[in-house]
Amino acid sequence: MAILDKFEITYKDSKDDYVYFAFQYNPYQLSVSKSVVWEGFAVSGEDSTKKQFSSGKAKEVTINDVLFDTSMFKEVSVYTKYIRYLEAMTLVQEYTKEGITRPPILTLSWGNGNYFFDTILKNLNYEFTMFDRSGIPIRANVSFEFEEIVTDTQKIRKTLDIQAVTTYRVKDKDTLQKIADSELGSPSKWKMIAVANGIDNPIDLEVGMTLIIPPEN
Repeated sequence: MAILDKFEITYKDSKDDYVYFAFQYNPYQLSVSKSVVWEGFAVSGEDSTKKQFSSGKAKEVTINDVLFDTSMFKEVSVYTKYIRYLEAMTLVQEYTKEGITRPPILTLSWGNGNYFFDTILKNLNYEFTMFDRSGIPIRANVSFEFEEIVTDTQKIRKTLDIQAVTTYRVKDKDTLQKIADSELGSPSKWKMIAVANGIDNPIDLEVGMTLIIPPEN
């Protein structure tokens, strides 16, 4: 029986370590919105205002009613096991290398469908829908609102317009996530490299081996 790929959120914490959070159950629906701003200005003698393009707005991804459940465990809070890690994505951290404090920048991915983008978690809402006999919450529905954010790395890569297939020689202590971060701009894109090189197990890397780095679409 094939194992389902999980919807995953990846980010770097203030210690420069990667954090991975996989959904317990995949969402059943994703809503993506994108809008632009046109400003109107009145023209003497005209019946209506004329429009002038002002700016584009960031993409937004909304995911509603994602289930998290610990009812199969004894006295395990769904908040402790899952929700508190989602809340951490909204909390300010001190990124000393950048000299700033901010919540983490998140990367969304789902299996081989790496068509998402770097985001911030704009809104997190959850409701507990089941409790055990001692009052511990054991089931929750969670809704998310993510907003696109363009990082300096993305701007540089877009300017360079890197489209050709390149290669990478594996070094000591390399991981697919580390390589994807340096070559494709996001650790969550490691699956693109794995697929391009026929790698079934992400830890099957040998120092000196050459990997194909697929172009970003």
